[in-house]
Amino acid sequence: MFLAQIEDLKEYFSKFGEVEGLTYKTDAMTGRPRGFAFIIFSELSSVEQVLATGEHVINGKKVDPKRAKARPGKIFVGKVTFNQLQIF
Repeated sequence: MFLAQIEDLKEYFSKFGEVEGLTYKTDAMTGRPRGFAFIIFSELSSVEQVLATGEHVINGKKVDPKRAKARPGKIFVGKVTFNQLQIF
């Protein structure tokens, strides 16, 4: 499990509003990270704030949040790398 990175994402995006859930995607066969996550906010306005803010940098790495198509209040966060991850 990649707890350090998940907590970093949750902590960073919590400044835009209450994070209801975070799903980090891994390869089903290998369990290795796929480099993206989905974050669900309690309020749709939080998504708007994330998208209105320019660049997002977490632990020195630029990430690329986009509106998730499947559900309002959810964002896709791409370009998440795990070079600095502590695996628990």
